[in-house]
Amino acid sequence: MEKVYTESMASRFVHLHTHSHYSFLQALPKVEELVEKARKENMDALALTDAGNMHGAIEFYKAAANAGVKPILGVDAYLAPRARLEKDPTIDAKRSRIVLLAENNEGYKNLLALVTKSWTEGFFERPRMDKELLREHHAGVIALLPSFSSDISQLLRAGDEDGAAAALAEFKNIFAPENVFLELTHHSHVAGHETLMQKVITLARSSGTPLVGQQDVYYLEPDDREATEIMRRIRQGSRGRNEDENFSFIGEHAAEELFKETPEAVMNSRHIAD
Repeated sequence: MEKVYTESMASRFVHLHTHSHYSFLQALPKVEELVEKARKENMDALALTDAGNMHGAIEFYKAAANAGVKPILGVDAYLAPRARLEKDPTIDAKRSRIVLLAENNEGYKNLLALVTKSWTEGFFERPRMDKELLREHHAGVIALLPSFSSDISQLLRAGDEDGAAAALAEFKNIFAPENVFLELTHHSHVAGHETLMQKVITLARSSGTPLVGQQDVYYLEPDDREATEIMRRIRQGSRGRNEDENFSFIGEHAAEELFKETPEAVMNSRHIAD
């Protein structure tokens, strides 16, 4: 029997940055396992944001809808440092990330166009889009600037606060300010990450940009970490930098504890899901 959620059952925290096994050799969960985990945690909405692709979108949409979970379609995209057609190995092998979510049907169509062009035009080690494409296909799309590898985080990590503020302003110009969120995550075992998150909070408040608390999910349970890291070693041939951290699917109470100093970051995940 299909489970039907009421407004009173709506979870305050929603996973909006979630990877399935379609993030090839990076994440472990199958699509139906993610949906079932959301149900077990009494979460009434869930996003799928695989790395550089939307291969699981239809499978996820059907599984979530059948389970009474609101499906949010997205992608954890790679951004070219210059333009997608530039492919100099000494400059363009570096890249940043941006999480894009479809707000509506127009946004879904724009995500499909962005992902397609990232493979057919921008592929260089990874499928890459650029800001030109984002401007062309921004309508109906919500942007989360990831805590680890967005342009903003990379600039803040390098100590360039002015550059980070300028990059953030550019994304707001592309998507409209109300559709841009700075992602906040808490991973205390990652060297320097908590210091970086304090810089993100400072930038968010000085620029009037909403924060959104997330977990950046790559597996379901903490015990799945070792299997995930073995898989990543197959892919990259070396030990992962953040191997000791937890990137599992956390529940609402765990999220509220993690973000107790910034409760608005939890509520903004609900706001985006709505």
